[in-house]
Amino acid sequence: MRDYEALVILKPILTEEQVASFVARAKKKIESKNGEFVKVENMGNRKLPFRMNKHKSEKDGLFILIKFKGEGDIVFALRDDFRIQEDILRHLISHVSEDQKVLIEELEVEHVAEVKEAN
Repeated sequence: MRDYEALVILKPILTEEQVASFVARAKKKIESKNGEFVKVENMGNRKLPFRMNKHKSEKDGLFILIKFKGEGDIVFALRDDFRIQEDILRHLISHVSEDQKVLIEELEVEHVAEVKEAN
């Protein structure tokens, strides 16, 4: 199985229940294709760097990072599902290489150490 990350920008007006519903839907789609749902990170509301043609009124977006493992058919299934959801402003699904995984793990370890030192 390969490692993937899906960065999704949702409309900022969504409630926590709607965001939880979105995550549950993505998890169900991943697991239905024999994939493994690893983790989800809510990165919070952020200002969009530019306005999108389809969503001109939106200036902010709620960034969600979904990490999962699986085969290529999961990517197509998620992409198709993301395209039809009205609450998604943008999405990007990318493969995480072994080198990138090592860097990410090192950064997470450093971050945990910094948090422990601060406390």
